[in-house]
Amino acid sequence: MNDLLHRQFVRIIVRGNDRAKFLHNFCTNNIKAMIPSQVLEVFFVNVQAKVLAHGYVAAFEAHHEIWMLPGDPAALVKHLSRYVISEDVQVELAGGNTTAFRLTSRRSADPYVSSFAEPCCGSHRIGELETHAISVTWGSDVLTIVGGSVEAIAAIDDLLGDAGDPATDHRQLTGHPRSSIDESRHPVPLRRPARGAARRGRPRGNARGRRGRIHERFPIVGVDITSDHLAPEADRNATSISYNKGCYLGQEPIARIDALGHVNKSLKLVAIRPADDRDVPCDDAAIVGGKLRTSDDLADDRNVVGTVTSAISCSSVSGSTVIGLSIVRVSAANQTLRLFDQNGCGWIAEIRS
Repeated sequence: MNDLLHRQFVRIIVRGNDRAKFLHNFCTNNIKAMIPSQVLEVFFVNVQAKVLAHGYVAAFEAHHEIWMLPGDPAALVKHLSRYVISEDVQVELAGGNTTAFRLTSRRSADPYVSSFAEPCCGSHRIGELETHAISVTWGSDVLTIVGGSVEAIAAIDDLLGDAGDPATDHRQLTGHPRSSIDESRHPVPLRRPARGAARRGRPRGNARGRRGRIHERFPIVGVDITSDHLAPEADRNATSISYNKGCYLGQEPIARIDALGHVNKSLKLVAIRPADDRDVPCDDAAIVGGKLRTSDDLADDRNVVGTVTSAISCSSVSGSTVIGLSIVRVSAANQTLRLFDQNGCGWIAEIRS
């Protein structure tokens, strides 16, 4: 299971009676409005609205959890802990834990997956072993992430087996309370891809997870966005920023950007194809770090409008060979761009919304 994404999520546990109000004051989404089983995407920012961390906040019955792709989770724990003064709040990394993943197409015939709309979370037990899970939408896919001890994840792995026993699925793992679908008739197993998946032309494990992340434009902090970037520059405002939640750390710069109506640069999906009909080797690793330019003049860096930070081979975007992520100058978003990779091969890049 746990090879679906090239980086595992990290879990931070937040306990105490004041946890919801506390998290509300230090992230970009409306945590105080959450009820148990809900999941929200958030940014944690500094007073200047520069990104410290990004991920999901999940509201469980007795605690909240922050799920994030590895950046510097210890730094986030330290950042939050320094603001705990008299509040009943405890923040800690989930020690000895790992995570596993399942990415299911919403084009699936399963009515639960095809109608899935609301992120959710829940807990699941196998004997004395407990796991926590969240389900969220990533474009045309439903992503379910399961977290727990190595032994608990192994127990789920054994339960499912290579054949994918439907006894454990999205609803059982998350305890999703809002589904009207008959679970016994429409199981959605959390399992490893079938052994024949690659032969049938479906991407397996790591590759499918990476493609899903890039299609979703879900950034890795420290790779696709850094502490030099403002949260709105990640271009995930609709899902991760509440503009009516009230005051929080970094709220004023974000409100000013909203009033202004735009940012000067933002994280975009880039569709990349060979510059001509030559048989160019598709080396996505060589494309990472490549500069997006408005012309072929390599001597003039004034034509650089962005740098590719993540990339993977992909044939599902019409006319492209590779898809990637880049913080791109907004004024260049409608232009056809040039890119030269580390092997000296030339590529054409187009910004996709």
